[in-house]
Parts: sequence; structure tokens; C-alpha cells
Amino acid sequence: MNQIKLVNTIIKETVNKSTSILKSTSKNYNTSYFKGNLTGNTSFLVQTSNFDNFNINQLKSYCTNTKTTTTTTNTMIDTMTMQDVDANCLSTTIGATTISDNTNIVDQAMEEQTIQDRKSIDNIDINNENNNIEDINKFNTYNNNNNIDNNTSEDEININNVNNNNNENINYNEEEFHLHSGICVIPHPNKRHKGGEDAHFISVDRRVIGVADGVGGWGDVGIDPSEYSNTLMEGSKIASDSIQCERDPLIIMEQGYQYSQDVKGSSTCCIVVLGGKTLLSANLGDSGFLVVRNGEVIFRTREQQHAFNMPFQLGTQSVDRPINSVTASFPVEKGDLIVMGTDGVFDNLFDDEIVEIGEKSKEPQTIARSIAKRAFEVGCSTTIYTPFAKNAGHNGYIYNGGKLDDITVIVSIVQDGPIQPIKTDLLLLDEQVKSDYE
Repeated sequence: MNQIKLVNTIIKETVNKSTSILKSTSKNYNTSYFKGNLTGNTSFLVQTSNFDNFNINQLKSYCTNTKTTTTTTNTMIDTMTMQDVDANCLSTTIGATTISDNTNIVDQAMEEQTIQDRKSIDNIDINNENNNIEDINKFNTYNNNNNIDNNTSEDEININNVNNNNNENINYNEEEFHLHSGICVIPHPNKRHKGGEDAHFISVDRRVIGVADGVGGWGDVGIDPSEYSNTLMEGSKIASDSIQCERDPLIIMEQGYQYSQDVKGSSTCCIVVLGGKTLLSANLGDSGFLVVRNGEVIFRTREQQHAFNMPFQLGTQSVDRPINSVTASFPVEKGDLIVMGTDGVFDNLFDDEIVEIGEKSKEPQTIARSIAKRAFEVGCSTTIYTPFAKNAGHNGYIYNGGKLDDITVIVSIVQDGPIQPIKTDLLLLDEQVKSDYE
């Protein structure tokens, strides 16, 4: 009976001291697992994501001073948050094994375990550092892809790589066609602070272009519509620049769609691929493009609407998928003019007006700027008859004037020979967006 009381006394003391030690040494770790055999031949394992402030000497001292010749006490502590540990986290078992008092073995085991734990910590630090470097590189890559101010310098570097055949991912042939392009973006006046909610991209070899229009309704629930459209275009550009992805607009759109799965929002999407002397396209929603040859429109996309002013869109809570896009394929010739834009362009300008503007210059950047500025001017009007007003009438609505919206225009001319830098205009000031007709 006295032996049983002695055993119970030892168990209680062990539990109380273990709890006290864990509470005093657990302030700085979040996820821990400790297993200890508090006996004369004590061994234990500690794994933690924050081990710097763990007081190994306290456990070592306690284990060394715990001596018994009649029982073996095993203590298990298993918890996800050591800060909340209490006596309820402990379970004890008693074995009828006689053990010897051998503090030298304890010291050796403690020292070996400490060395092992330090190695584990070093590995954790190295892994964290590598992860941080990877995150920083990804962040910088994202910023570079979306920073308009850096477009010119990056394009010049990429052009040199292409023209000198230094880029292994691109097989460039000067006899093949490419798209000599210019871009102009005019955000809605209320969205100038973030550059609007449209997005676009052009591939490194100048044979793939795309635009996306973030659905503005997401702003009403606290979600920035530009995040989805920019991510969609970023993923599409990555796919178009990859040799592992087939140069098919539908496949490129699908890759961009998968790339943006973790981002809330939705967007229209239009992608054009120049393959040899054939133009391939996939269009979903009310963005689009037209092709002008010898002053005539030889091709034009048609918008997709579930209902008036409710375009097809990719993204969160949408039933539409890239496979629902309208696809096309047709031959092109040198000198063909391609005008791609979001609905801020085509809701405000009829095709014949776009053709008229395109005939006034041979420089795609100049044409893009003129089209964008004219679309903005019409969008501010309350009297001009516009495509949007026309469509509203066809759907039973009475509407006058233009539709003020984000405007993104990519004007491309089919050319051969060395490719040239892309020029991009982002017009944010009132004096910048005044029409050339004024």
C-alpha cells in the first residue's frame, strides 16, 4: 500500500512540474509536439516551428533530478497551441519496470537531442528563406508584367532577345508576319486612381494580343474588379510566351482562366493569335476586334450577351467558360489593320468611324490614341447616337448618348521584318483625353 501511495505521489509531482515547465517555456511557439519519458533513462523529442526560446536546461535539470527505483513514469503532451496547455493535455502511464539512476546517460541523450533540434531549426530557416526569395521573385514578376511605365524598357530587351535569336523559347523568322502594335488606355474618370479595370497583354514575339474588361459590379461588394482581369491577362500572357502551350487562342484563354481561379471577380476576354498568315481568335463577352483591309471591314466579332448589358464573362459564380467563346480563323495580308478593344470602344464608336480614324495614320500608336480619345469624347455625350443607344433601343430601352466606361484599344498592323517596341499611352488627365477633333 505504501508503494502505491509513493507511486501516486511521484505521478502528481511529475504532472505538476511538467505543466509548470511547459507554461513557462511555451510563449513563443504556435505548433508543438513534446513527448518525454521522465525517468532515470530520460529521452524526449521536441519539434516546433519556433524553437529559439525553448529552455532545454529546465527540462534537463528536471529530468536529472527525477529519480525513482520502483516505477517508470511516461508523460505525453500533445497539443496544437502550447499557450493553452494545462493538466488536461497530459496523460500518464505507469509501468512496473525497475530503472536505474544514470544521469550520465540523460546528459548524453539531452546533448544529442539538442544538436538534432538545432539542425532541424537550421533546415526550417533555410526553407523559410528560400520561400521568401521565391515569393519576392513572383511578386516582382507580377509587378513588372503590370507596370505600364516599364513596358518600353522591357520590350526593348525582349526585342533584342528575339531579333538576336537569344531567346530559346521563340523561333523568330523575319519572313513571317507579326503584329506591330500600339496601345492606349483611358480609365473611367472615377477609376483613374487605379488605372481602370481593363487589362491587356501582348506576347513577346508580337503574335498574340488580348484584352479583358473586369466586371464593375464586383466593386459594390468590396472586390476590386481589376484584380481578376489583370490576373486573367497575366496567365494568358504566360501561356502565350510558353513553348509548352499550343498557340491556340482557346487554349491560351483556358490557361489564363485556370491561372486566375483563386481570384474573386469576373471579366470578358478576347484573344487573337497570328499563326503564319492565318489569324485565329476566341472572344467571350462584349470586348472584341475588327480587321480592316483597303478601307473596308473584312471581319468583326459579335458580342455575347445573356441579356442587354449582361455580357458573357469568365470568373467567380459565372456559368461561362472559355469553351463558350466564339472562335474564328481567316487569312490575313501584310498591311491589314486590327483594332481590338473593350466595350468602352465599341459601345461608343460605329465601325465606319473607326475605319475613318484608321486611315489618317500609318502608325498604330497614333491610331490607338485617336480612337481611344474619340471614344471617351462620345462616352461623355448625352446626345450623340451610339451603338450602345442602338442596342438599348433594340431591347426596348430608350437611351441617348454614349456610355462612359474604361477604354482600352490595341491597334495592330500585320507586318514582316524585325519587330519594334510596343508603345503604350495611359491618359489620366482631362487635358490629355481631349479629342483630336476639338
